Amino acid sequence: MIDRTPDAVLDLIEGVDCVNNFAFLPHRRVIADGNVTPHLTLCNCLLTVYTAALGCAVPPMLANKQAAWLASNEGKLAGWMSCDAVTAHARANLGYPVVAAATNPVGHGHVALVVPSDVTDAEHLYVSSAGARNFIRCRIERSFGDLRPTLFTHA
Repeated sequence: MIDRTPDAVLDLIEGVDCVNNFAFLPHRRVIADGNVTPHLTLCNCLLTVYTAALGCAVPPMLANKQAAWLASNEGKLAGWMSCDAVTAHARANLGYPVVAAATNPVGHGHVALVVPSDVTDAEHLYVSSAGARNFIRCRIERSFGDLRPTLFTHA
């Protein structure tokens, strides 16, 4: 487990380097009849790696299930709690793990780690995420698109 400081979180994100790390790049899958499926993205895997390194692992499962787990009694017992954007921003800037998670009722959800930021406006959260495009740091709206994430922080 790494120290929970903003610099340690940023060092973790840079060290994992989801933009260039093959383990987190989107893949194309071919199914048995030869049809190529859309990109297989790995936001859920990246989140598990980040949170495990921070000592508060979100279990390895698909993003919709990770979002449900974070909100569940099991997630609460593991130290996760929902929070608003102001709290998420403040806690990320102190080095606490903060996760943005959105379910998608007609497809895959999306999850990302909220990153420390020197931006003072809590409405402008930044995340590190994997998906159709991977980002070491981007605005939460760019990563989630039309999905509206719920924010969670770890005790």
